Amino acid sequence: MKVITLTSEEVQSTQNYIDDITKLCITASTDPKNKAYENYQLNDNSNTLMYKIMHSNELTKDNGVITLLYDGNELIAFSACYINNEWNQVIAGWRSYVHPKYKTRGLVGEYLMPVHMQFASQCGYDRIWITFNSYNKWAYNCYKRIAQGKAVFLGSSTNVHAANAASNNTVVFHDEPKIIKNTEQTVVEIFI
Repeated sequence: MKVITLTSEEVQSTQNYIDDITKLCITASTDPKNKAYENYQLNDNSNTLMYKIMHSNELTKDNGVITLLYDGNELIAFSACYINNEWNQVIAGWRSYVHPKYKTRGLVGEYLMPVHMQFASQCGYDRIWITFNSYNKWAYNCYKRIAQGKAVFLGSSTNVHAANAASNNTVVFHDEPKIIKNTEQTVVEIFI
């Protein structure tokens, strides 16, 4: 596995990255199990990942990054993080997607989330927020159960970290939703 971290400017300057991200976005937008499929469509909707990469400042230098995970030459997962100025927090795991044949292996947690933690730390933050829309409440509850020692997720060092951190009071579960970018979301706050 190979991890590559880029700003939107770096993605835009390399056609191979644009092609790889586009290909995985097409998979994500047609994946029947992906409830957030509209976030990966290739159109001019300002909420889509490709729009954010090509036209917004959320993933620009000093504000955010997109992290790509390759298995050989195939892009199999991506996840972004950015500084949310409204809440003064680093939102991690944003627009994450894993190719269906690689799901349930904990790849975002093992390979991509540590990069987001490093980005936050380099920007002077001592925590990240992982946010969950209402249709992903099950994932929020899964993190909570893992941290409470009531569940395990094999293959994810981040989930092991979350469970260890919870015992040291370094993970906070915000059960009351917050409005982030006009969307109600629950938050897992992980101190780094």
